[in-house]
Amino acid sequence: MPKMPDFKTVEEEAEFWEKHSVSDYWDELNRSRRNWTRNLNQKSKPGPTLKR
Repeated sequence: MPKMPDFKTVEEEAEFWEKHSVSDYWDELNRSRRNWTRNLNQKSKPGPTLKR
């Protein structure tokens, strides 16, 4: 499998993924351990803010 490059900008990363398949780099991706399901009977809360 090819090694995923280090990206300097979000634009550079977006251009890369437009031309490549994530399945070629699956083993290098970090897996999320977060459970993304929620109880629909509860009011939704704002999600976390992403920081770069």
